[in-house]
Amino acid sequence: MTKQSKCAYLAGLLDGEGSFSIIKTGGRYQLHIKIATTTPQMLRWVVKHFGGTIYTKKPFVVNWRTRYDWQCPSGKATEPLLLSVLPYLTVKKQQANTALKYVRLNGAPCPSVREELHQEMMKLNSSRFANRPTTNTPDAPKGVKIESELHGDMQSAPAVTLEA
Repeated sequence: MTKQSKCAYLAGLLDGEGSFSIIKTGGRYQLHIKIATTTPQMLRWVVKHFGGTIYTKKPFVVNWRTRYDWQCPSGKATEPLLLSVLPYLTVKKQQANTALKYVRLNGAPCPSVREELHQEMMKLNSSRFANRPTTNTPDAPKGVKIESELHGDMQSAPAVTLEA
């Protein structure tokens, strides 16, 4: 696998299962670049090729599976990682650009810029959910799910019940 294809693969993981955030705790800010999954093998591959750390999160609910979080390497390794995946990102390219601006502050004490980037990242992350599909049947009876009219070649009834 070439370096380019590895970077593209990581970008796909970040677009699909990843998150970019700037966390504010008290007066301090921290950049978090993570991938969350229930498949640890994938994250071991990421660590092998890009570094970082895997954290195990025990499930909150009995039937849930264990979650594994990959945390991007911090410090000087973050900028090269961002630059390597940026050309391949599609969904979270703006978040990655904001993260890159944050990294390029190099620890300089500029709280107003950090706050601005924190707010920008929060806005970008919340706007991803602004255009979620909604149902046009808010009065549907409980236990009935309405299928989308955009079902391609499928042929089915318009309503599906939860009963077997």
